[in-house]
Amino acid sequence: MNLKYLLAIFLFLSSCQSQNTGLVSKPKNQSNAASEKLFNSLCVNCHKCEESLIGPTLAGAKQRWESRALLYEYIRNPQAVIAKNEYAHNLANQYKPYIMTAFPNLTDEQIEAVLSYCD
Repeated sequence: MNLKYLLAIFLFLSSCQSQNTGLVSKPKNQSNAASEKLFNSLCVNCHKCEESLIGPTLAGAKQRWESRALLYEYIRNPQAVIAKNEYAHNLANQYKPYIMTAFPNLTDEQIEAVLSYCD
């Protein structure tokens, strides 16, 4: 009987603790939930919102690039932008040996959603 009681207490206490999944938690709304899903499915293995991982932090990324068009092009085809842009080239050197994965099929709206999610 005591073992069952201890087990019940343990299960109760462990279910009350917050789950730290390592993912960014933001207020939930439909738009933010979709942004979070995109971030967690495409970006979280290499990026965090607030700190560098094997790629740079995504918070403030829009402000670090000279234009959104260039940033979006980089996300879709990093190698092409690295070859022609000094900032992209320096970024690639900073995170060697890792190279940004290309996401050629992301729409402007999806890219904006992920970047705004982290801002």
